[in-house]
Amino acid sequence: MANPLVQSIRRLIDGPTLNLFSKPLASRGMDYLQYQHQRARRRVVEKRLKEKGAYGDIVQKGPFKGFQYPSEGYISCRFQKVIGTYEHELHSLVSYLAANRRYTHIINIGAADGYYAVGLALAFPESKTVAFEMHDPSRATLTKVAKLNGVENRFDIRGACDPQGLIALEKEVNPETTLVVCDVDGYEIELLVKGGVSWLNKADILIELHDCLRKGVTDQVQSFFSPTHHLTKITNAGVDYKQYPILRDLLFREINDLVNEDRKGLQDWFFMTPDAALHQQVMQLPGSYVA
Repeated sequence: MANPLVQSIRRLIDGPTLNLFSKPLASRGMDYLQYQHQRARRRVVEKRLKEKGAYGDIVQKGPFKGFQYPSEGYISCRFQKVIGTYEHELHSLVSYLAANRRYTHIINIGAADGYYAVGLALAFPESKTVAFEMHDPSRATLTKVAKLNGVENRFDIRGACDPQGLIALEKEVNPETTLVVCDVDGYEIELLVKGGVSWLNKADILIELHDCLRKGVTDQVQSFFSPTHHLTKITNAGVDYKQYPILRDLLFREINDLVNEDRKGLQDWFFMTPDAALHQQVMQLPGSYVA
C-alpha cells in the first residue's frame, strides 16, 4: 500500500529509473544505458537549437503559451514544455476550460516546477492557486516561476498534501468553482479515494492515473467518483510533428529524443466533473477522449 514515504521515494527517482526495478537485472542494465544515451543526445540537440535561437524559455504553443521559465535551474521535460508538446493530449481540455469556466480556486497537488500551477493561474487570472509540493528544491523553483510570471500575489505554495490538509481546504474554497489537478504517483488512492475529502464531490478534478506504478488505480478512482461525477478518460497519443516548426529540420531520432517524456508506461488521465453539460462539451473536444 502506498504511503507518503513511498510517494516521496518515487518522486525523488526519475520515472524511467524507477521503472527499471521491475525488470530482470540484464534488461535493467541495457535499458538504463539506452535511457542515459538518449538523454545525452537530447542535450546535444537542445544546445544546438538554443545556439540558433530556436529554443528559449517561453512556452511557444498550447494553452500556456507565453508562460516563462527561468533560464537557469532544472525543469523536468523543459524542452517539451517550452515547445508545447508536453502532455499535448490535455491541450484541448485546458483551453476549453480556460475559455468557458470561471474557477475561483486552482488546487494543484504535486505541483513540481509549476507547469500546471502557474499555467492555470495565468489561464484563470481571477483565481487563487494553492500548490502542494513536498520537495524543497521544487518549492524554490515554484516560487521563482510564480514571481517570473506575475502571479505570486495569488499563489500559495505548501508542502506535502495529505487527506487532513485537503479536508481543511473546504474552509478556504468554494468547491463548485474549484479545479483540482492531481499528479501524485499512486498516492491518489489514499488522498482522494480513502481520504474522506467530502468537498471533492462538488469540484472538477483532473487526475493523472498511475497504474504503471500501482495496479488498479484507474478502477478504484472510477468506482469511487462515478456516483458523483461524470468521467472523461484521456489517453496518451502521438505527437503531430508537423504542428511544431522547430522539429522540421531534425532527424527522426533527434525528434524522438526531444519529445519523449520519459514516461513509465502508457498514460491516462481522468477529467471528472459533477456538471453533466460540461461533460458533454468535453466529450466533443478533439483528442483522445472516451467515456
